[in-house]
Amino acid sequence: MIRSFDWLDIPLLHRYRDKGIYLSSVILATRGSLFAPGVLLSFISPASGVFTSIYSNDQGSHPPLIGQIVHLEGEQFGRISFLAPADELDCFGTNELLRHLTLKAGEHNDFYILAEPEDRSSTFQVLRQAGFTTYTRQRIWKLSNHFTEQKKPFEWQYASDQTFFDKNTLYNNLVPGLVQQFEPLAKDNHDSYVQYQNDQLTGFVELIYGHRGIWVQPFIHPDVENIEKHLIGMIQSIPNRRDLPLYICVRTYQSWLEHALENLGAESSSLQAVMARRLAVRDRAMNTIALPKIEGQTETPISLTQAQRTPKAKAGNIGK
Repeated sequence: MIRSFDWLDIPLLHRYRDKGIYLSSVILATRGSLFAPGVLLSFISPASGVFTSIYSNDQGSHPPLIGQIVHLEGEQFGRISFLAPADELDCFGTNELLRHLTLKAGEHNDFYILAEPEDRSSTFQVLRQAGFTTYTRQRIWKLSNHFTEQKKPFEWQYASDQTFFDKNTLYNNLVPGLVQQFEPLAKDNHDSYVQYQNDQLTGFVELIYGHRGIWVQPFIHPDVENIEKHLIGMIQSIPNRRDLPLYICVRTYQSWLEHALENLGAESSSLQAVMARRLAVRDRAMNTIALPKIEGQTETPISLTQAQRTPKAKAGNIGK
């Protein structure tokens, strides 16, 4: 049986408080685990964009499973925040729970849902069996140093609307096409910074702020020299940092940044697989088109009118 979280489940929430597996690095880095606060928020305010579901085995042969999906502002996909308990995710109920969370994401008009397990872990295998496919890999580098004692070696500036064409060109040249299927470059320049040399864009960075930390997603041309100095300039240009740590996401297609980050004193996470599961969403028109398949995944229909519509309204902003 699958149902939404209820206040009667609070004792279960307490019992699982240290048993969750967290599958969204950006949420964990900026907002924390969202285990207890996110679950309670999903119960109190369903419009918040946080959905928590519970799977209970009718025979009682397995303990209940809890899963949560979160929608961040401006995104057209959901993120699996956590699954719990971690040591019971290889049972049949996990597939049922993930299927239910997928339906919840579909009700929110999402095109797909994301999860970021440790690469080749047991959770990675469970997600593959549930229809998730890997489209890239990443490490998260935590950096606390502000480098305020050093002179800013390179200037990074706030990205204006006029920089979008240059950003889009660099993005298309740098990011693999498979990744762009799931992560097209946003036209909104909010919390984005750029770096030019000789009137040529050499890099840009996207930021997400939270009370726990700042998420940093860099895109830097591989021909850039003195990369450590470029990174120091980027770090020094981040406003409103206070004492918050930076969580710098480095995808495998930019792995050459990792050596420089290590030299700057950053600490690395384990390698993560960035996985997605496409959703089949039908609207009133009932006309469908097929999305491209990846890694042998079957083509999934979505409605033609949905594919042609304008972007949806912003979802609830969590903790910002």
